[in-house]
Amino acid sequence: MANYQDFSLIKNEINAVKKREDLESDPMAFVYTFIEKLFPSADLETCITDGSGDRGIGAYYIDEENKEINFFQFKYGENFERVQKNTLSQREITNLITTINAIWKKDNKFLKDANFKIQEALREVYRIMDNGCKDANFYFVSNYFAPLSEKDQNIYKKKFRNDFRMNLYFYGIDDLIDLLITQRMPRIDAKIQVVGNNYFEKSAGNIRALVGEVNALNLLHSIVNEKDELKEGVFDENVRIYLKQTTDINKDIYKTATSESAYKFSYYNNKITAICDGFSYIPIDSPVVSFKNFQIVNGGQTIHALYDAYRNGFKDKLNNIYLLMRIYEVKDNRVIGQEIARYTNTQNPVRSRDIRANELLQIKIEEELKNFGFYYERKKNQYKDITDRGKRIDAEKAGQTILAFYLDLPGFAKNKKQEIFRSSYYDRIFDSGKINAEYLLLPYQLFLKVEEKIKTVKKEIKEIEERGDMEKLQKILDKNGFLLHAHYYILMTMKLLVESLGIDLEKKNVNKIFKQYDNAKEIIGKIVKIKQKDPKFSLPHLFKSDELVEDIKRAVNKLEVKSKKKN
Repeated sequence: MANYQDFSLIKNEINAVKKREDLESDPMAFVYTFIEKLFPSADLETCITDGSGDRGIGAYYIDEENKEINFFQFKYGENFERVQKNTLSQREITNLITTINAIWKKDNKFLKDANFKIQEALREVYRIMDNGCKDANFYFVSNYFAPLSEKDQNIYKKKFRNDFRMNLYFYGIDDLIDLLITQRMPRIDAKIQVVGNNYFEKSAGNIRALVGEVNALNLLHSIVNEKDELKEGVFDENVRIYLKQTTDINKDIYKTATSESAYKFSYYNNKITAICDGFSYIPIDSPVVSFKNFQIVNGGQTIHALYDAYRNGFKDKLNNIYLLMRIYEVKDNRVIGQEIARYTNTQNPVRSRDIRANELLQIKIEEELKNFGFYYERKKNQYKDITDRGKRIDAEKAGQTILAFYLDLPGFAKNKKQEIFRSSYYDRIFDSGKINAEYLLLPYQLFLKVEEKIKTVKKEIKEIEERGDMEKLQKILDKNGFLLHAHYYILMTMKLLVESLGIDLEKKNVNKIFKQYDNAKEIIGKIVKIKQKDPKFSLPHLFKSDELVEDIKRAVNKLEVKSKKKN
């Protein structure tokens, strides 16, 4: 049951995000906080549509790889007494149904009357639909204690499935706490067979433990439902929530499990650790052990990767895989259970960034940047207590700027930041033969300057939109709307321009390089105007494409040729 502590925890979390991202309001920080929690790879600047004319859609996120469309609506209450009583009204639900119906029918009037961010979003949505959308979801996210009764939630979920083939999710304060701390799901009882007689039991104080080997296929059979769906509740106490995004680690686990060397799996992967309220078995050869409130607290990644193999038809391979398993009976003492989860969870983390953070190369970067007066955050928010945001350098953001500036991959930097710390790109970005403080600082400081310029444009657009001066709004969008997507492309274009002028890419030349901002903006703006003639034109899609990079390079080369002819 939610309480004031939960309300306060969420409030403090969004205050931290508000300060970190330099946001104007708590409601906007609320949006940032929970999109980031639900979809860590989302580009927040692009996906947030909240504001006048948003037609009830506060944000959207498109998963290109999985062809999945996600819409969001956010409700944030700043008063504790009110959020205890607030619920979603019938009118809000009806308006949402009207909105989704209009989107699904491609209602041109709806598109015309929506704000420019929604118009961009819907062009992206229709592009994904044309290419074969596999899944669509709508998230109602609020900090209300009870956003809607369970009965009403089920009614609307069914309606969305039947009418729109869309999944509908309601997140209230309890669900948000789950996202911040852990996932609370129904408790699971399980029956798992231990292999042979090579198992043993031990006790210490009021904790009883069983250690033995289990067959991977048998384990999966015990934690899937009648539809062969994994019972996610079995990971409720896991201190590391499994993310749907594919990582190098999960790929490696999956690859081993489905290869001819599957029988060697136990040599390559950590044991599984679980807790339960109680277990019982008859001490015979290969006993079936009954567990009450069974929770896997270490090895969640392994289980999910094995489950992926299970779903993809590799059951024969799984039958040859055996896992060492430890199960602790903690009864009613869930605090001990949480401590076991915390201290036994040594499996590689989900995020590749966490793995790379302790590499010597990253530590060296941090130490060198300290000599320049900067705090390099190998880990996310590592120096959150440093109030001067300009002195903090986030490793992921640094990687993005290097990708765009030195490697000519602005689209990748903008849209696939989760790849930065993976092996295929990491060594190119953090090249030990090139990386040093000045190499990193040059694109990073240029990016901050570009960001300040674009923030001014964004603020102007917002003010005009709030005044309702649609004619003036359209003019500024036609002229500068593309800039909201162009940060990394401008960074690359400035680099190309100064290279053509023979200016060295050195930190001492940061101001000389930034003088090319207006030229870079003009080049990209001209390309956008030409592209806009295509009836299927979409700004978000354009600023994902390699085609735009090639167009920019051709434009810079033409300028260089003209300059040489003049001379």
